[in-house]
Amino acid sequence: ETVALINKSNGQAQFNFTGMNNVFSLNVVTGTIKALKTTNVEITYKPTNHPHDELTLVLNIVGGPSRSLKLIGDCGSPKCSLSKRNIAFGLIPIGLTKSQQLKISNTSEDDAIYTVSHSDLSELTISPMNGMIRSKESQSFQLTFKSTRPYSFNIPVTVAIAGANPLVFHVSGQSELPQVQINRN
Repeated sequence: ETVALINKSNGQAQFNFTGMNNVFSLNVVTGTIKALKTTNVEITYKPTNHPHDELTLVLNIVGGPSRSLKLIGDCGSPKCSLSKRNIAFGLIPIGLTKSQQLKISNTSEDDAIYTVSHSDLSELTISPMNGMIRSKESQSFQLTFKSTRPYSFNIPVTVAIAGANPLVFHVSGQSELPQVQINRN
C-alpha cells in the first residue's frame, strides 16, 4: 500500500514517523518534502500468526501539527494440515540424493500465505520455500536430501502460516558410507 504525504505550504517540511513495529514497515521513515510537492511512502505488511493486526503511527512534522495514520492488516484465518508429520528417508548412502513429497491442505475459506524454515540448509532442500495455498486447495512440497557425511538426522521443519499457528514436521534418516566387499571364491 502507498500513502502520499502532500506539502501544501510554500516552504519545505521535515517529517518522521514514530510508533513502528515488526509487522508494518515503511520504505521512508524520515525525510523532507519540498514546497508544494508530494512524497510517496510505501507501507509493507508482514503478517504474523494473528489473523488481524493494527498499528497507529504518528507522523511528526517539524514546526507543524502531528498526524496519526492507522494501519490495519488482515490475512484471514487459514486452516492447514500436513499429509504426514514425519518424513522418514531411511538409509541414504553419502553422496546420493533421495526425494520425498509432502502435501499441505488448506480447508478454510481464506488463502494461506506460508514460509518454510529449517536449520539444515546444506543437505535438505524443500521446494517451494514460500508462497500461497488457495482456499480449499493443496500444495505439494518436494523434499530432497543429499548427505555429505555419515550421521543420523532428525530435522524439525516449520511452516509459518500468516493468521494461523505454524505447522511442524520432522525429516529423519541416517546417512552412511557405502560398504562394498570383494569376496574371493
